[in-house]
Amino acid sequence: MNGDMITSLPTKRYVTIPCLALAVLLVATLGWPAELSGQVKAVTGEPLPARLLIVQPETKASVVLYTDPQGTFKAEVPDGLLKVLATHGPEWTIAEREARGGERLELLLTRLVDMPARGYYGTDLHMHSTFSDGKQPPAQVAFDCEAEGLHIAALTDHENVAQHEPWLATANSAFLPLRGQEVTTRLGHILSVNCPQVVSNIVAGPETFLDIFGRIHAQGGFAIVAHPCAPTMTYQAPDVRDYDAWEILNGSIPPYGGIFDMVQGRKAWHAMLSQGRRVAVVGNSDNHDNFNTLGRDLLQHPEKAVQLDRRAAMLMAMVDVEKTIVPWGWKGLHTGFYRTYLQLPETTPQAVQAAVKAGRGFVTNGPVLLATLDDQPPGSEIAANGRESIPFKAELFANRPLERLVLVINGQEAITLQSNAARVEVTVPLKPGDWLTAELYGQWPEFATTNAWYVK
Repeated sequence: MNGDMITSLPTKRYVTIPCLALAVLLVATLGWPAELSGQVKAVTGEPLPARLLIVQPETKASVVLYTDPQGTFKAEVPDGLLKVLATHGPEWTIAEREARGGERLELLLTRLVDMPARGYYGTDLHMHSTFSDGKQPPAQVAFDCEAEGLHIAALTDHENVAQHEPWLATANSAFLPLRGQEVTTRLGHILSVNCPQVVSNIVAGPETFLDIFGRIHAQGGFAIVAHPCAPTMTYQAPDVRDYDAWEILNGSIPPYGGIFDMVQGRKAWHAMLSQGRRVAVVGNSDNHDNFNTLGRDLLQHPEKAVQLDRRAAMLMAMVDVEKTIVPWGWKGLHTGFYRTYLQLPETTPQAVQAAVKAGRGFVTNGPVLLATLDDQPPGSEIAANGRESIPFKAELFANRPLERLVLVINGQEAITLQSNAARVEVTVPLKPGDWLTAELYGQWPEFATTNAWYVK
């Protein structure tokens, strides 16, 4: 799926000479003489690679760029007062400053939580490169994943595995790249992960998915149904269930509410759970452009939406643009926009595969939701043992304001808690046969959900 639905002006990155040349040409054309530079660091002093969003609030002209590995950056920027934001993923604060061209900034980030130290690793299993319809080559996608605080990622170009060699070459002690492919059929899209060979996208009918999943498993990989409810890409083989996980949040669609509950997979997942089907879930960015170019174009020139992207124009006509699309658009589509934090004993392809299939983790576009039921992680089966209630615990972290924590039992919002505390402990009335998930809501569009627990 094209992650460009809602994502202006030229961007520049330290390793890309063609982008630099284009930026210089456009700067000369548009009259942007000002230059902004600086460095992103942790408050403890070490440099951090990061993503920067620079906006001229009056005109909504904007620049997105990534620092170099030492956190340094330099960019041509619009004239006037600017809003500058630097981010390094959900585990860190956001540095926000006002600035003008000509300044040199030091932007400091504080770590909110060390997820690997807790046994959880940020994972994005759906993204694209220039080997299919993405806009950046594999090496740049990998670096930008690290700048976004991701630990693990799969590059899933359409009908292609030629990207595997340059992609796997980006591995280091802090980043694990995985083999991937998006199997793009007329009856739905499947993510093939950990498979070295191309899986055919030719389908005769829904029953063909049995062969697709079989070929993925025969190669030692696992299968994820991508954006299963998205229009024109809906998964049309509901009786074929040999997949390993569902992608319930996809980066090209806002997370929840109204029409988004229909085109994301979360509510459909709840329905399957209530039918007694245990389905593990993930969330992925489906990123095609690390710089969110189309979205920033739309934010600056909403009147040109029909010219820029027909699907985006349709979406903007159906919702409150200022309340819904604008905050979501400025958050920006990029690698890790949605991600899954997986609980892993070690960072290996095999451990990732086992964690995805077991549902050991939570999906988020920002908030961190470390939760247990009866001291067991998401995906666990919990024995009631005659108890009428079971203890639930959670730790909450976020770099944007939080609003509420909701416990969903059998598809119904059963318990709602204010989430202004970092720790939550509550006993939950549950009986054998029940399932439970926890959902964390923040300032729109911040959202996270755990995988399910199952009570026996």
